[in-house]
Amino acid sequence: MPAAAAREAGAEPEAEACARRPAEACARETAEACAPETAGGRTAPPAQLPPGPAYFTGRQDTVRALREALAAESRGAVAVVSGMAGVGKSALAVHAAHGLREEFPDGQLYVNLHGATPGMTPLTPGQALTSLLRDLGAEPRRTAEGCVDPGAASALLRSLLAPTRTLMVLDDAATAAQVRPLLPAGPGCAVIVTSRSPLTTLDGAARFPLEPLSYGESAALLRAVSGRDGLDAGHPLVELAGRLPLALRIIAARLAARRALTPDALAELLTVSGGRLHHLEYDDLSVRRSLAVALDALRTSERRADRDAALALARIGALDLPTYGVPLLARLLGVDELRAGAALDRLVDVALLDETAYGRYAPHDLVRDFARETAAVGPGAEDVVDQALLWYAESARRTLSAIMPDGLDKTDRLRGVEPRLARRRVRCERPAGPAAHPGHVR
Repeated sequence: MPAAAAREAGAEPEAEACARRPAEACARETAEACAPETAGGRTAPPAQLPPGPAYFTGRQDTVRALREALAAESRGAVAVVSGMAGVGKSALAVHAAHGLREEFPDGQLYVNLHGATPGMTPLTPGQALTSLLRDLGAEPRRTAEGCVDPGAASALLRSLLAPTRTLMVLDDAATAAQVRPLLPAGPGCAVIVTSRSPLTTLDGAARFPLEPLSYGESAALLRAVSGRDGLDAGHPLVELAGRLPLALRIIAARLAARRALTPDALAELLTVSGGRLHHLEYDDLSVRRSLAVALDALRTSERRADRDAALALARIGALDLPTYGVPLLARLLGVDELRAGAALDRLVDVALLDETAYGRYAPHDLVRDFARETAAVGPGAEDVVDQALLWYAESARRTLSAIMPDGLDKTDRLRGVEPRLARRRVRCERPAGPAAHPGHVR
């Protein structure tokens, strides 16, 4: 792990968190803080980028556009690379950053902010600032309580970087508020931020949302990592991995580890077992754990919209429809449409849903599997289906009443409908509301 990220999890945070960080000593993997010196006694520029990905595949247009956005010398630039868990944000950022090293001769800084890292608490701005300043040979100012003064530390960082051509990679950001204090102000610096959220409140940033790889690129990645020939764009493994780089790497690692396991046999295993996510785990790679980080953060949030969003994902998993809309989710959550819309928007923001058209939402195939698991371990899945059927029946009755003229035909069509709806309402008396939050998926 790079020095800036590993060391910082053990540093003192700002005042509000100063007394509660003993667990973050787990990230103290480097002890040296200052930049190394060359043989002539001059301080060497920081070169903290992780190694470039060995099997980076595709996305050439995105890489080219990202480099062009950051290489201009006339102004400082910020680029946000966003997308769902496992889509390859960090790989693209590091790959692009290596291609920009000559443009930034004063150094490359790297900090993993752990915004969505399984088992890790996101770094505070104070922790990240302390790390960056120490890597530049400076010590941040502290308050009387011994905590970092974030405002003073941020100003010092800007002063140090202002006359330089320095590239900074802020990997795995949780929010724009986590990023803002870390941004340099000098025109010669540039920043690449990766996040599941597009961080749209980060003003002036160029945005590069990532989608899953194409079928051809997915097959190329499988062949490169697994060493197996004959895997083309039409192979079932490509679709079973959802064309997601993380899932593709896990599948390829399984094939590389077991030469007797054929691609067709693995595809059959993923198809018939009914537990695709169970097979998409290998060593320290896991699609399920990557998705669970976002859901756990929503469940434990103090914001009502976040907790509603966590429950909404379970409701989506219980129904398993092609797409979802606000009115139906409002009924399933037991809330008004404004609140249901806010919950769905939060799922989009943390890349657990896509808005396929205005007001229509759908999960990626692997998120759909994860939502099914979430619904299966929570209470009331049958109640959710009953509520949905009642909503559809009531919607159909209202539509029929609105479009048909009064008369015998309309009366015949509606005869007996209301008594049946009343009986179903009695069956659905216990609403699947926000109080019934589902259990955790592990």
